[in-house]
Amino acid sequence: MILKYGSYIVRVHENYVQEIPYSFDRDTKDGRNSLLDTLRHQTKEGKTEKKEIEAVINPVENPVESYDKEEKYHSIVEDTHEDSVRVKSIPKIGQKVKFLSKESDEWQTVTMHSRAGKSTGKYSNWRNVKYEDGSLSAFDWNRDVEMWIPILEENGVQEPSEIVMACENMENQKLDKAKQEEIKSWKNFGVYEEVTNMGQNALSVRWVVTEKENMDGKKNIKARLVARGFEDKEEVQSDSPTVSKEMLRSFVAILASKKWGVNSIDIKAAFLQSERFERDVYLIPPTEADCDSNVLWKLQKCVYGLNDAVRKWYLTVKTFMLKMGCTQVKTDPAAFYWYDDGELCGMFLMHVDDFLWGGTKRFENVVIAKIRSQFQVKEQNKDIFKYIGLSIVQNDKGVTIHQNEYCKLLEAVNMDLVVLGAL
Repeated sequence: MILKYGSYIVRVHENYVQEIPYSFDRDTKDGRNSLLDTLRHQTKEGKTEKKEIEAVINPVENPVESYDKEEKYHSIVEDTHEDSVRVKSIPKIGQKVKFLSKESDEWQTVTMHSRAGKSTGKYSNWRNVKYEDGSLSAFDWNRDVEMWIPILEENGVQEPSEIVMACENMENQKLDKAKQEEIKSWKNFGVYEEVTNMGQNALSVRWVVTEKENMDGKKNIKARLVARGFEDKEEVQSDSPTVSKEMLRSFVAILASKKWGVNSIDIKAAFLQSERFERDVYLIPPTEADCDSNVLWKLQKCVYGLNDAVRKWYLTVKTFMLKMGCTQVKTDPAAFYWYDDGELCGMFLMHVDDFLWGGTKRFENVVIAKIRSQFQVKEQNKDIFKYIGLSIVQNDKGVTIHQNEYCKLLEAVNMDLVVLGAL
């Protein structure tokens, strides 16, 4: 049906149209809550009017055209008009805004700093914001923000130089220390050499900051320097195999039948330990490296962010495993097995920098010990640990793989609210 929606004429399926029997005050919190309660109540009772009506919700003007003239609030009710997203709109990264939280009556001015989680999943609506005093904070924008107002700057908005992924109690001192440790790691692994800027095509870099929890529950801030690979116009082969689920099941079944222990190895800064880079790639050093303005970094190793970084690391491990006398599984290039005197003595799987292995004592002494000496190892586990999101538990009864902790995080979705655009 064709629906007149304030000053808009839109095409809407009749099953999604409901008549609101009274007007409401959209400028007050009570008015908006009253409207939502009415909509939820009508949806539960199945009262849907299948006719053309004129909605009493008056949409705001197009915010892109009008917010420099007059303050227009973005709220859960007002974002139902045609030019808005179905869920509550979220400012773009780098945008400066004023917002009103649901727990405070005071407007706060912030700059949208970065995402605080992946675009899908539990933290999809989380954002990092930077306050005017330079401090950082992260929260769920849809859940915690009542309304927001965009602020235009004459010179536009600069793209952030770092992405912070949902870190609690972020301290600038700890962040600076984490960045310096990353730069030191680059130097220790011989990742780059400094060259004079002669107009070479150089890629920019960005910091990705995460908070990781150790097995003992202690949280550490990790800063990773990443090349912005999308700026690299050279076409390179980038495919890189990872162990399949079928191979992982077969691996566990074989180890259980032979009563071998299941072990994991996590490699530290894996990409920085790959073989020497063959092509010429230059980076613009980060400001934290304190380099001269006429200096570029010429890469000697593949780094995070480059299109072929994962493949380069895979080939490094593959070459090493074949050198150790292992054989690559024909149906899964990320799996290897090792024979000694015609008998299977060990198996090895890889998923980027996460290794899984099991075998005899001789396999550990001949092959695994060489891996530990060839690559710097960050963490090793056995019996009870996590591997690529799976919980692996081994005891006298055998080996169990489960995702119980992940299942506890899943929440039921109220489809009525989804239809209303409230989620």
